[in-house]
Amino acid sequence: MERSMDKMGKRGLKKAKEVGEEGVIYPRHIKDRLDKALANIVAAKTDEEKFVAMKEYSKEMVEAKSEQERRMELVEFKGKQIHRFELWAMEAIVQEINEDYAEQRIVDPDFERPDFSMDEFNPAVRDNRIEAIGYDFSCITRIPKSINLLVNLKALYLVGHKIKKIENLDNLIKLETLRLDNNEIDKIENIDGLKSLKYLYLAGNKQISTRVPAVGDQVIELERTRGIIINVDAH
Repeated sequence: MERSMDKMGKRGLKKAKEVGEEGVIYPRHIKDRLDKALANIVAAKTDEEKFVAMKEYSKEMVEAKSEQERRMELVEFKGKQIHRFELWAMEAIVQEINEDYAEQRIVDPDFERPDFSMDEFNPAVRDNRIEAIGYDFSCITRIPKSINLLVNLKALYLVGHKIKKIENLDNLIKLETLRLDNNEIDKIENIDGLKSLKYLYLAGNKQISTRVPAVGDQVIELERTRGIIINVDAH
């Protein structure tokens, strides 16, 4: 029995590893529950404990698959069919941007910017996948965390804002073009996870210039080792 349960535990571990490698197959809260259930299997000391833990893990897997099926349902947006989770992601991005605006209004009563809406969110949609989105020349101060949910994104344009940091892009392994021109970014960072990145535009961020030796060396190294074409100086 002990040996049999060990095999079940190893299969569970292999399955969880596959889930993890897929990145965002499941929402974070579901994956956290799966990880916890798996940890309970590993921590179990008796056959009975392992059996109970495996039952709980199986239950979590059923719920996760049900959630995934719901996320993959096709819904209509601007005359296109997209997956429900992509619509959720866009709605979350809209909410984050408006929260950012609200914070700025508290700090600066003279801040004038109408709230962002889904009507303004005009993604390029191809093959039922959101592959490119852009929201330019506004006043957001950070890259919305929810952009990380759009794992099929190939191009992201956030030009002319007040963004101070490159962040919240870890899951965008298909991203090829990132435009963050004319923001307030002061360093090139957090791009190691962007495995497909080919073009990075940072012109107009005053602190980033090849005339700064450290930046110039970093640009040369990224271009040499990863083949990324980087524009950091306005012409």
